[in-house]
Amino acid sequence: MSDTNGMNKLRVATVTVTVGLVLLMTAGVASASPGSGPVTPTWVPDWLYPAYIAVWGFFYQIGQGLNPFAL
Repeated sequence: MSDTNGMNKLRVATVTVTVGLVLLMTAGVASASPGSGPVTPTWVPDWLYPAYIAVWGFFYQIGQGLNPFAL
């Protein structure tokens, strides 16, 4: 039971970092016009581009009222 406190701190830290990254990577998506692709910010390195596109597409589908989990 002594490890429970450590695991809770790890969970909080993981959620905090994940939410922070998602918010940072999706900044400006709400103002995108329909049909336009993501305009990659200059601060996104090339190796992070696939993740940026995936997150952008996920929230774009939600914004269009689509289910991003549909197969």
